[in-house]
Amino acid sequence: MPARTTARSSRTSAARSSAASRTSPVAETVDTPDNALRTKVCAVFRDAQRTTATHRKLVVNLRKIQESCAYEPTNPDQSRADEFDEDAFNHEFIRCVSKIMPIKKSESVGEKSIKFTGLFLQHASAKDNELLGEIDQDASVMPETPSTRLTSQLLEAILPLLTAKDKVVRFRSTQLISHIINSLDAIDDDLFQKLRHGLLKRIRDKEAMVRSQAVLGLGRLAGNQTEGCTNSDDSDDDDTGLLEKLLEVLQNDPNADVRRSLLVNLPILPETLSVLLERARDQDAATRRAVYSRLLPALGDFRHLSVKMREKLLRWGIRDRDENVRKAASRLFRERWIEDCAGAPPQEDGVPAEPAPPNFDGLLELLERIDVVNTGVENGVALEAMKGFWEGRPDYRETVEFNDNFWETLSAESVFMARSFNDFCRLEGDGKYLNLLEEKTP
Repeated sequence: MPARTTARSSRTSAARSSAASRTSPVAETVDTPDNALRTKVCAVFRDAQRTTATHRKLVVNLRKIQESCAYEPTNPDQSRADEFDEDAFNHEFIRCVSKIMPIKKSESVGEKSIKFTGLFLQHASAKDNELLGEIDQDASVMPETPSTRLTSQLLEAILPLLTAKDKVVRFRSTQLISHIINSLDAIDDDLFQKLRHGLLKRIRDKEAMVRSQAVLGLGRLAGNQTEGCTNSDDSDDDDTGLLEKLLEVLQNDPNADVRRSLLVNLPILPETLSVLLERARDQDAATRRAVYSRLLPALGDFRHLSVKMREKLLRWGIRDRDENVRKAASRLFRERWIEDCAGAPPQEDGVPAEPAPPNFDGLLELLERIDVVNTGVENGVALEAMKGFWEGRPDYRETVEFNDNFWETLSAESVFMARSFNDFCRLEGDGKYLNLLEEKTP
């Protein structure tokens, strides 16, 4: 009888319905597990809040429930007792996800539930694609599957919450949408434009936590637009406009978390690279460190940069006022840049090759690439870079040889290498490297 009472109250006048809503909930929001499907779906989401360790197992369980609702049973004797269909499953799934929206940022159950939601949609989409067989990656129209319909319905339900008055709801809805965007390989074109439009409004939100989540999703959308689907003039204009807006946020947003999120999520393109590298002078130390620990390693071969930019990045990093930034810059120089010169090129599938053994031809090339003729002078940044190199690369330190052949074929780079090794052994380690210096030099 409670359901009938609720139904009647919802059909009364506005004044009476508002009074009735205080005493009796609306039928669609009843939280009690009134059917078997709701009981199963709620149990999965309840367990997903406890720990991420069981998420994969729970995703498989929830996928089985979805398949039982969306697909006909393969065994004719196996009938669905409750006769729940795909729409019923989607409704229960969206109802459970909607419960995440008011959860405060400090509550870890919100993060766990959103991660679980993204993981399930990713898994379900992959399983549907397996059932469909080979899919044409260049097809302009996405195949419609239970998972694509669920994703579309979920995002359509969450999109209006981006403009909610409650900052927590805006944060969680933006976080969920951005997480789903980064979890899935493809999204319907119409939905893509709605998401882009909705998230663009949030980059001006007064709450930094909302802006930070919005740029996570927009960074992925900008990357997707750049990789493809930009054949028309309109799409090129849209792509350029989106990148310009994000670059403006990267340069001007007062919150360091927002700038750092954009730094590591924006696509690395000729038109974005210079603005991204400018963050090496950001006022926030963690953002500056991210340039050396995340952006530059992701950039690939440093030799694509101009000599002037290499020198600037090295000088800014190694002479930074923050110790962690200095360490990150020194590590980049002695581990990544030396590998670009001395290591094997990446394999065809993009997998990095194994670290190369000490290669002094590569080291000489590295010194040439940072222009030691100019940067190797007294108080030059190259001396500081090589101090960290000899300290952090004991394999090079133990392998270097200054034999007769070395002195007969001197170059500006080899002379600088010998000088830097001599200075390191004499000045560092309280004299513990002096014996090494005597051993290596004639």
